[in-house]
Amino acid sequence: MQLPDIFNTPIFKAIGLSIVHSFWQALILLSILKLVLLFIHKKKSALRYYTCSVIMLVLVSASVLTVFKEFTNVVQSNDRTVLKQAQVASVPVSDVNAVQITNISSELQDPFFFSDTITMLSPYLALVWTAGFLFFIARFIRENLYLSKLRKLPGESHEMSETVFNELLSKIKIKRPVKLIITKKVLEPITFGFLRPVILLPLSYAMGAPVEQVQMILAHELSHIGRSDYFFNVIQSILDAVYFFNPFFRSISNMIRNEREYCCDDMASTICGNQETMAIALTNLKYLTMHPQLSLSAAPVRSSFHERIYRLILPVSNPGFSSGIGWLSSIILIAGCVTFLTQCAKNSRNLPVPDQADDVEQVHTDNQAGHKIQIFRYNKGGVLHDLFFVSTEKGQPLYAYLNGETLPAGDFQKTSDVVTKRKTLTPDQLMNLERSAGETRSSRSHTLNKELDSIQKLIPNAKGNPAKKASLLAESSRRTDEIISLAMEGYRESTKNIAVDIKLSGLLKTIVTEKRFTQEERKVLQDLLAARK
Repeated sequence: MQLPDIFNTPIFKAIGLSIVHSFWQALILLSILKLVLLFIHKKKSALRYYTCSVIMLVLVSASVLTVFKEFTNVVQSNDRTVLKQAQVASVPVSDVNAVQITNISSELQDPFFFSDTITMLSPYLALVWTAGFLFFIARFIRENLYLSKLRKLPGESHEMSETVFNELLSKIKIKRPVKLIITKKVLEPITFGFLRPVILLPLSYAMGAPVEQVQMILAHELSHIGRSDYFFNVIQSILDAVYFFNPFFRSISNMIRNEREYCCDDMASTICGNQETMAIALTNLKYLTMHPQLSLSAAPVRSSFHERIYRLILPVSNPGFSSGIGWLSSIILIAGCVTFLTQCAKNSRNLPVPDQADDVEQVHTDNQAGHKIQIFRYNKGGVLHDLFFVSTEKGQPLYAYLNGETLPAGDFQKTSDVVTKRKTLTPDQLMNLERSAGETRSSRSHTLNKELDSIQKLIPNAKGNPAKKASLLAESSRRTDEIISLAMEGYRESTKNIAVDIKLSGLLKTIVTEKRFTQEERKVLQDLLAARK
């Protein structure tokens, strides 16, 4: 298909070629960034943020230079083509075919012939890129128009005084006025605006969370304003539209956004309390807004939210060559010999492995570092034993530790058959199963919501009967209070073990990552499991 002349121009060809080059440029810079971040402590969020930003700036600069370079090359190539055509025109007619055959032959033997093919296709790439860029820019404009409408929303009253909010502004050193709107129109906190910043806070969170936690979240949002993050986020959003096609650029962009949130988490923790308080506030926010079934204890996928919680609570070891050298030295000089000798010793003993007659109870399960971890307990010979069983995410058994010691291959196969045996329940057993407290709350909440919807539909029809309307409003209020009470009860139930579960998840990840299970770690694991309520 022949493109219109407006697209078949040197600038469009240069853009198309720059799109191709941006893939390897972004891949190299992303690799460099990940390597550099290995040597920057995770607690130094500001330094990591600026490092990621510099890498993005380098990538954008490289792309701009590539556009200018390719534009120059395309113009020079067109000049050479015109010169060749002039040379052919000056050749006698009898020699034209020979000249053309020679040119075609030389092009096929040219090592850059593939590059010439890409150059021919580059206007089409530029055309597709233009359509995609306009689409994402239109979406960006639409989102900003939506934010401008949110600025006009009326706010709800809240028990937090204006003095407390002004104290936060003073601590973060924000001079310009900030408008706080508490509304039920949004599901999560939103901060926008540079000259006239606005913070939107969900009413469900403001009314359901303690005032101290609301202050912590506000401090986080005000930190964005104090750092002028909205201005830089606008620039980044435009760059996201420019590089919408490049997965490596998106990876760098996501890293910048994550580190930006980490910076504000650290600032809020410093201003209003400590990191554990910030972690609880974030968990409460997640629960009361978008994810009422949030649980950190056995999450199969660690999202960026969970990464923020782990980062705030878990101690982070110092990265660098020292840890890599230490790990390598341990494997080469110590672990190999010790593991070999230990395996030989274990093979000569009879271990108390479980069999089909033993009542094996699963006490914990988790997914860490691409592995499924199951912890079992059973009584054998009057002695309580613990089994640490590791398999793939799809359930393929890998290895196990019995009482903190690695199971030999023969005993592992026997143990694997026991723990992986499927236990089926009869219909009568299923009917007699007791419902958990969470299931009871969920069922009651569902019933209350249905009743509340029915009452809300009856209220408009009771305008002429004040007594009936008052009764309906009272019933509606009573059910609303009970729904809130059930939600808070569920929140307390889901977060009562958050500190223990985070430490437990960190320990399990260490065990499966380093493929070792010491007696000290076994003792810590037992204490953590006992601490869970």
